[in-house]
Amino acid sequence: MKVALVSFGHADSAIPMAKAISERLEIDLVFTFSLNMRKNNVVDFENLDLKPGMQDDSICLNAFSQEVRKYVDGKFKLYLFIYKNLKFKSLNNWKFSFQYAKILRSYDIIHFNGKNLNIFQLRVFLPFKKFIYTIHDLENHTGEKAKNIFARKFNHLILKSKSHVVIQNKSDYELVKQIYPKSIKTLHFIPFGNLEIYNQYNTEHIKVPCCDVLLFGRISPYKGIEFFIEAVQKLKTEFPSIQAIIAGSGKFYFDISAIQDDNTFTIYNKFIQSDELVALIKSCKIVVCPYTDATQSGVAMTAFAFNKPVIATETGGFIDVIKDGVNGFLIPIKNSNAIYEKVKILLKNPDLLATMSQNIAEQGKSGEFAWTNIAKNYEEVYKLALMKN
Repeated sequence: MKVALVSFGHADSAIPMAKAISERLEIDLVFTFSLNMRKNNVVDFENLDLKPGMQDDSICLNAFSQEVRKYVDGKFKLYLFIYKNLKFKSLNNWKFSFQYAKILRSYDIIHFNGKNLNIFQLRVFLPFKKFIYTIHDLENHTGEKAKNIFARKFNHLILKSKSHVVIQNKSDYELVKQIYPKSIKTLHFIPFGNLEIYNQYNTEHIKVPCCDVLLFGRISPYKGIEFFIEAVQKLKTEFPSIQAIIAGSGKFYFDISAIQDDNTFTIYNKFIQSDELVALIKSCKIVVCPYTDATQSGVAMTAFAFNKPVIATETGGFIDVIKDGVNGFLIPIKNSNAIYEKVKILLKNPDLLATMSQNIAEQGKSGEFAWTNIAKNYEEVYKLALMKN
């Protein structure tokens, strides 16, 4: 069996997924981007002079960092296909999709990871191929509602296509089973594991302050950053020297003037490069995710790669990966007092903090979030797809 994992972003989870699957069968990972999208967590080719189409080996050598290549370790091939833009009606994109499809015809299974309208162009040129879809988000987040119409329509078409579909969090999986009862036999829950690729990054050259609590990721209304700030301000009364970091690009959706001159808070309001992100996580004690809504648990699984306990709201994929009191805490949504209480418990109990870190390390070796088991589950889905008449 030969599989093409065609990933539209999601690089930090797609690469470990491909590596784990490569231990069981032949797989190539093809990242698909457009000329106006050149950066995605561990993949960054902003400074390369590229033309649309499949990139040659020399371009790929420069597009994928030394850390990525070291992690892959020759276990599978990495490719890069570039569209001019993401416009579905573009005649140029149809031309590129035809070229892309000719390359993909040599594979038994084409596994689309993430969503992109070019998928439907590729399907036109690959009428008899077996497709697998991994859907990351059923809905977009609060503050991103304009994109929800696209997300719903895309997901509806995929879920009605009779292809096998993988959902990565249990709550969405159960919801989809209710909405599409006729598709139950082709629906699968398979999570992703710790985003261990970040362990490849050397951070000795990066100086960041140590902190007690860290909140990282793109600034957006659904992140609940205001509740994190309120909790830290409460914690200052019991822990006067507490340090908090907020790191991520984007415009703050509320007034942060009250904390800009507060030495308790350090704010990195910019795109955080992978090595800098790793340094920030290593330097913290606890990662906090006070989201008002969520789908996946990428932030948690990044923190878990460094055995850092996570305090997160009871929403989306956090419910799947956080075992309350074992590897972190689950808290109610929009509740700064709950953040305050759980952070206080961990800061006052360093032994509990250490135990949670050990639990996270063990979790990555076995169980449903171990990459070896995830790869086995994907192999079973591929076999089912090939058996389909």
